[in-house]
This record gives sequence, structure tokens and C-alpha cells, in this order.
Amino acid sequence: MRSRLVLAAAVLLGCVATPVAAADVSGPCALPNTGANLSEGPTNWANFVRPVGRVSAVTIFVDFPDTPATEPTATDYANLVPGGPQWFATSSYGRLTLDVTPVHRWFRMPQPSTAYGFQRGLSFATHRTYIADAVRAADAAVDFRGYQLLYVVPNRAAAAISFSPTLLAPAGRGVAADGREFRQVVTFGQDMWRWGFKVLNHESGHTFSLPDLYAYAGGHPFVGGWDLMGLISGPAPDNLAWHKWKLGWLDTAQLGCVNAPGTTQHTLTPLSAPGGVKAVVVRTGTTTALVAEVRTRAGLDAAACDTGVLIYRVDSAVNSGSGPVRVVDAHPATAACGDPLGDATFDLGAGEVSSYAEAGVRFDLLARGYTLRVTRT
Repeated sequence: MRSRLVLAAAVLLGCVATPVAAADVSGPCALPNTGANLSEGPTNWANFVRPVGRVSAVTIFVDFPDTPATEPTATDYANLVPGGPQWFATSSYGRLTLDVTPVHRWFRMPQPSTAYGFQRGLSFATHRTYIADAVRAADAAVDFRGYQLLYVVPNRAAAAISFSPTLLAPAGRGVAADGREFRQVVTFGQDMWRWGFKVLNHESGHTFSLPDLYAYAGGHPFVGGWDLMGLISGPAPDNLAWHKWKLGWLDTAQLGCVNAPGTTQHTLTPLSAPGGVKAVVVRTGTTTALVAEVRTRAGLDAAACDTGVLIYRVDSAVNSGSGPVRVVDAHPATAACGDPLGDATFDLGAGEVSSYAEAGVRFDLLARGYTLRVTRT
């Protein structure tokens, strides 16, 4: 997975738009959008697909002169759908319906698979050419009007199309089709056969404005497997409460915002359960905050290696791939499920850690259920 995602980073860094203004995420919990690459501040939905309500995507399948397809397109499609849309429906508490329309035929690309640069380090221009060629090949058979997202799936024999980058293009630099411009396009590669439908969820997350939470320099030191935008194969991959709020899947009323000195008490419901207060947010600086949420073995986190209160730092001035979110490890000397952050949660009981203090902020877990006392000096 590391090679796939690091290469994808080059594409993302080459095309993310200019600083953006606040949209819907506002109030005392909000951090400013600083113009960082895929900033953790509010999203300008003029530049991204807004993942609320029904989002329509079209999937086209391509093969190549050097690697013609011999299998049916349905085999590739079933690897991504319906798992991907179902995952989004669960994570969004039903607020997102991803409607994917497949065009079940192979469209022949004009160049060999080896000509598109995936294995040599994919540039924005070459990636855009690949997408434009796919659209031209399918244009006579596909009416692209009415779709917000485009997915391009290569045949399995095209080993040169090795990984799954996402194109995020500024206005005027996308790919035109039937009178519309696709500025957010996911192009799948052969890693979809290793990671399955979660590749669709991770890469679509970029089209929704989410950053990468793994390290472009290598590894997963920032959040481990606690968000799909980090370790894609992690056992607790549900999106963080901060991301759910950023995307419009949580309301501001579902966050407890602490911005003044004093002591407050908050009862949180697990992230996997609809309704209730999902997180406490404590502003610690102009672009920074500490966030606490509850993760349990349920829903998309059913295989979690540890449970309890997850605390993490958010910095909206940090670029995608450089750690805009960093989980606080309650047990830095141990790991779980092979992940140093797999047992990062705070909890009550033998061997557990129930308190954490940083930057004049203290969290104390008072009871499971889960009740947190927050003290800000």
C-alpha cells in the first residue's frame, strides 16, 4: 500500500486548489482553512464533491492494446461495489448515498498501458492525459451528463496501471465530457485487488476534501489504523469524528466545544452509533485543536484492537501526508495488531490510562458510558 499512496501524493500535491473560504463548518470548534494541501479546515465545496445526499458516479472500464481484456467487467466492478457505497452509508449515518453506474464494456485506450507513466512516477499532466483518453474512448457510448464523479477501472492484465491515484483539478484543468468538466476523478489500479473496495472509499475521500493521514515519507506514524485515510487495512477504519463533521455527516451540535478556561463535563456516544454528542474539541491555537472521541468494537470498527477514548491533535496548517492529524498514544511502549497506535485509546481499568494533559488542557475519563471531564487552564 505504501508505494501506491506515496505515488498518489505526487498527483494530489500537483493539483490541489488555492486557499479556500469557510463553507458550512463554523462556530467555536472550527479551525481556519489555511490553504494547506487538503487542509483540515472547512471545505470550499466549489472545489470538491459534497458528500451529502445522493452523489452520482459513473464507472468506465478500459483495456489496452498491449494487454487486452479477456474477463468480464463485472468481475472488476464486484470488487469495488457494493462494498464501497455501503461503507459510506454506514460511516455517514445514512447522510451519503453513493450511486455508482457501471458501463459494462471494455473501452480500448489509444496507447499501451506502459505509456501512461504509472510505474515511473505519475505527473498531473500524464494522469490527466490518461483520463482524457479514457473519456474519449467511451464518449460515443456514455452520456456523462448528470454525474458528479468519474471512476476509471483498468483490466486486471494491465500490470503497468499499478496504483490508484485521484485527480483533483482546479477549474479549467479538468477533463471535459458532454458539456461538463470532471475535476475529481479516481483512477483505479491493480492495488484494488489487494485492498478491495476500501480503495474506492479512501480515494473518494480525497474527492470529498479529506487529506492523507499516512506519512508521504513512509509508514503510518500519525493515526495508524484509526481512520481509512491513514492505514487502509487498519482494523478500526471508520472516519474520525473531525472528518465526519468536516464532511457534513455530524452536526456542530454533536461536538462539545471548549474554548474558555474552566472545567466542563461531557458524555460522549461511540462514533459507530447514530446520534448523541460524538466528540469534544478544545482549541489550543490559531490552527490547532485537541479532539476526544469514543471508539468501540461496533460498526465499521468491529475489529478494533482496543477501545475507549481516542485523543488526537488537528492542525489545519499542515499539508496532507505530513500529519495534519496525530493520535495521542495512551500506551506508547506497546502495540496492538502490529500497529504501534493500535492500543492508543484511554480507558478505565487495570493497565489502562484514564487521564491526559497537554498545552494547558486536561482530559479525565470519569466513567464508561463515556463521561469526560475537560479542564482548561
